[in-house]
Amino acid sequence: MLVQAGLSVHQSDDQLYTPLMRAVDAGASNVVEYLLKAGADPHAKGEDGMSCLHLAARCGSLELCQVFLDAELPINDQDEGGWTPLVWATEHRRVNVVRLLLSKGADPNLRDTEENTALHWSAFSGNVEISWMYLERGCDPNASNERGDTPLHVAARQDNFDVVVLLLNHKARCDTPNKLGDTPLKCCKDDKATSYTLLSINQTLGQLLKSKLRVERVLHRDISRGKEPHPISCVNGVDDDPAPSDFLYLVENCQTAPVPLDRSITALQSCKCQDKCVSQSCVCSNISYQCWYDEEGCLVPEFNLLDPPMLFECSRACLCWNDCRNRVVQKGITCHLQLFRTQGKGWGVRTLQDIPQGAFVCEYVGEMLSDSEADKREDDSYLFDLENRDGETYCLDARHYGNVSRFVNHLCEPNLVPVRVFVDHQDLRFPRMAFFSSRPIARNEELGFDYGEKFWMIKYKMFTCECGSPKCKYSKERIGETLLNYRRREEAAAAQAGGTH
Repeated sequence: MLVQAGLSVHQSDDQLYTPLMRAVDAGASNVVEYLLKAGADPHAKGEDGMSCLHLAARCGSLELCQVFLDAELPINDQDEGGWTPLVWATEHRRVNVVRLLLSKGADPNLRDTEENTALHWSAFSGNVEISWMYLERGCDPNASNERGDTPLHVAARQDNFDVVVLLLNHKARCDTPNKLGDTPLKCCKDDKATSYTLLSINQTLGQLLKSKLRVERVLHRDISRGKEPHPISCVNGVDDDPAPSDFLYLVENCQTAPVPLDRSITALQSCKCQDKCVSQSCVCSNISYQCWYDEEGCLVPEFNLLDPPMLFECSRACLCWNDCRNRVVQKGITCHLQLFRTQGKGWGVRTLQDIPQGAFVCEYVGEMLSDSEADKREDDSYLFDLENRDGETYCLDARHYGNVSRFVNHLCEPNLVPVRVFVDHQDLRFPRMAFFSSRPIARNEELGFDYGEKFWMIKYKMFTCECGSPKCKYSKERIGETLLNYRRREEAAAAQAGGTH
């Protein structure tokens, strides 16, 4: 009646809440439906930064959440406190809403303004089912907020016993102090709290075993220092080496001296697609012969992983939308990765989540330089050939400038394959080297790619392969045989070349 009387559906109150937002907050789905039909704006926000999706998640209405997801409200939108709809549903123990939001792509690892993850909030609310969902998706049970509290600190402080049990079963550390020096045990209200005895026993056992078993220590909560979408923690359970600090973490290639890279926007071939670049008329996809990404951002099954073609993604010169299918590598690392100390191989990289085949995992980032300049450098351990053979050749050196990929080890049975990708330019001399999964990769599995035979023919005098694969060709036991076969092939090739003259 008020709308029919001429009152505006866009009128906001002193908190900038519209009638639609108040209806959502009250869970009045019939009123919401009417207001939307009357032209109410589903994208309006209150002064606290909350959207209709935040409110629907908080009140626990699956129906309203679906309405605003269908209206394309950003699922990971953060309010003034950094809370996403997922966090609001978590704090209010809305299990079904959490399950829906996760299925639609909500990110439980986004941090609020106090550096809390969704797992911190499920530990606070005490909901075991929600906490379990986050842990199964690779959320770090030892992630710390700005006060140094892990989810276990939070659960202990609230005396949420069942969540404490769950976290401990997922390797939450009970000996980690926060910034006040308090362990989770010290955060318990008193020694009569239900969580106190369990934590006390775990802490005592941990101290007894510490002298016999080396515990994996968290050395750094994020080696990228916030530069990557998800934190990349650094852990060591092997020796006393600290987190590596002898390089500058970058998320894109750099140069310390001029290289002849053509970045001019006018040199880019570009598209004008309006269909998410899925048709054969897309200029960018046609340069790659077709769009090789599926709707999930993975390489299609027919992509040749043994001899990968070059990929040309849509660029800043294109008129297509930023969510088109042909934009994957440019969005950065979306997998949850961890730097860890290996047995015998130094540092390595593992995934904290299951990765499907064909997914983009990370990019090899480093300093762009010519091969002639690289030949002058003493340490060639981090050089990556850009595979261009026309004219002057170039490579990437991640010795002083790089990202997490500089720690990816060699595997004789690799689960990663490098693919040349072009995004912000189409200068074939300087591709971006993107690693895609060559097979499904299980959570906690080490990542690795094949360094190539020529690498080992140079490095075998200094070290041999420690991948442990039954198919390993470069181990201490097999390197002699591999070296002999390599030399025979080289001699045969030289003899054949000499016979053609």
